[in-house]
Amino acid sequence: MKNLDQIPCDLLIIKSSMESGLAFVDTKNLDGETNLKEKLIPPSFKTLKLEELDKINGVMQCDSPNEYLDAWEGNLSVPEMNILASFT
Repeated sequence: MKNLDQIPCDLLIIKSSMESGLAFVDTKNLDGETNLKEKLIPPSFKTLKLEELDKINGVMQCDSPNEYLDAWEGNLSVPEMNILASFT
């Protein structure tokens, strides 16, 4: 993804070009607000290099679709990389 790309609302961000792991998402198409929201990648993914991203093979469990726009919880397990990440 690149700046200004439209993305699905149920996307888990696992890499950012910012060293801090922050990504800014404009949610105006989802909830009507026009400000940017800060999203932080799971800490387990901060040290991954770009070439490692296509090797991720894991299991993600998360909330079923629902009417709540302000919360999304789940877990991502990538055993071969010794990663277990929780996200909200």
